[in-house]
Amino acid sequence: MEYMRSIKKRNILFRSIVVFSISLVVFIVSIIIPQTSAHEEKTFKQTEEFRALEQFITTETYEIQQGDTLLAIFQIQVGISYGDVLLLIEKINEVFDITKIKQGNVVTITLVDGVFDYLSYDINSKEELIISKQDLEYIVERKDIIFEIKESVVEGDVGSSFYTSGIEVGLTDRMIMELATVFAWDVDFTSSLQKGDEFSLVFQNKYREGKFAGTGDLLAGRFVNDGQEFFTYLVKDKEGNNKYYNEDGDATERLLLKTPINYKRISSGFSLNRKHPILGTFKNHKAIDFAADTGTPVETVGDGEVVFAGWSDTYGNYIKIEHGQGFVTAYAHLSKMYVSPGSRVKQGSLIGAVGTTGRSTGPHLHYEMYKNGSLVNPLTTKTPAGKSINEALKSDLLEIVSRYKAQL
Repeated sequence: MEYMRSIKKRNILFRSIVVFSISLVVFIVSIIIPQTSAHEEKTFKQTEEFRALEQFITTETYEIQQGDTLLAIFQIQVGISYGDVLLLIEKINEVFDITKIKQGNVVTITLVDGVFDYLSYDINSKEELIISKQDLEYIVERKDIIFEIKESVVEGDVGSSFYTSGIEVGLTDRMIMELATVFAWDVDFTSSLQKGDEFSLVFQNKYREGKFAGTGDLLAGRFVNDGQEFFTYLVKDKEGNNKYYNEDGDATERLLLKTPINYKRISSGFSLNRKHPILGTFKNHKAIDFAADTGTPVETVGDGEVVFAGWSDTYGNYIKIEHGQGFVTAYAHLSKMYVSPGSRVKQGSLIGAVGTTGRSTGPHLHYEMYKNGSLVNPLTTKTPAGKSINEALKSDLLEIVSRYKAQL
């Protein structure tokens, strides 16, 4: 009997424990499940909101066609009313002449819920026009384009041509021309290059929103021509202008370029005893004759003033330019002349075209250089360098040389 009462007590205790455990589990679950559901519901709602936001934001691009105007683009492509467009055009003209939009350029338009929000147009390679809508007002700004800049180092040897060799090692047309330009005062890229000449450079690659957007500045360069080594380094002056110097601080730029023309060959060099092709007599030929097709552009080798531009019985159409520091250059047998006496010219500017006027047996440029009144050989005469680096920028140059010379 006592045994049965003991069993009954144990059963009651066990049932009590089971009931309590079940109650505790139910209580915990009743707390956790609503919170989880609420969190899941909140997360679901947020996700739906982001999805809805993405659905209503669209970006469109429009390529400007011939005859397009911003007035029409705003009305047709953007959907702004005629009255608002007229007010907007007035604001734009304060920072950018809208008549200078270019065919082929792209306008990027952002719409929110089908309504205009943002427009961008590249004015040039460095600046963009930004138009945004804030509340009910249009904001017009002209801003610098933001690029991600990465430095690249490239080196190569000249093979069949400098241009082809540059392309083969991955240079763009622009960077090939940039390198040739900064060394043009020391190297004649038309005739003096030799197979095996070396070049190396450090330059910038620009990226915009992760996409390649062209090359930037040439930061440093090295060129070896016929065993002679040349270096150049970029230093920006106080106004932000690019200036190139060698390690000693002498400007890479010189008073005069090596040659005024892209020619096929030198048909007659500088000589003190040359047989004249027309007269048949022997006489001095203190000039360089560059064979080239009629119409080939002729550029001035330096800044200066045109002191003669007209007809000469011997030279045909003839231009003479005074450059200062005792240097004068002359260009003869031209088919066309684009300058007049008294005009100022900048180094590299177009002054005429190759021809065969005057005493000439075929199209070529007869090119002369005077130093202090005497004719000298243009290909061997070293002209004065530009201004040496400003004392305040010497420390910048030393730092730049230290950074880039090892890479060249």
